[in-house]
Amino acid sequence: MCNQSEIIVEIMMRIINKASSAMAEPHNFGTDEVLYASELHMLDVIGKNPGINVTEIAEKLGITKGAVPKIIRKLVDKDLIFRYQTKDNKKIVKFKLTDKGRIAFQGHIEFHQKFDSGSFF
Repeated sequence: MCNQSEIIVEIMMRIINKASSAMAEPHNFGTDEVLYASELHMLDVIGKNPGINVTEIAEKLGITKGAVPKIIRKLVDKDLIFRYQTKDNKKIVKFKLTDKGRIAFQGHIEFHQKFDSGSFF
């Protein structure tokens, strides 16, 4: 016979597994592009911090600077972000969302609102 704490643990494990599964799946957020978690996290950081550079992205995501360009390249290829340089400093490359990137960014925010409210399940 299960006691109450075993039942609670079992329910929590099911919730964790559903959440983990939902987060691991690539998603389409209102564009024709399928986005993976690493791409979404970077898109989210850029969306919340327009004009951010590689070093700042790495710091915010807790990853190495060397890991950033690979994901950046995917997002540029998917036309979700664009890179630019300011006139006063041509050495630093900065990033912003494209119109398509803003649609995906907003879709991701709405996904989290549903997920966080519990209406996702």
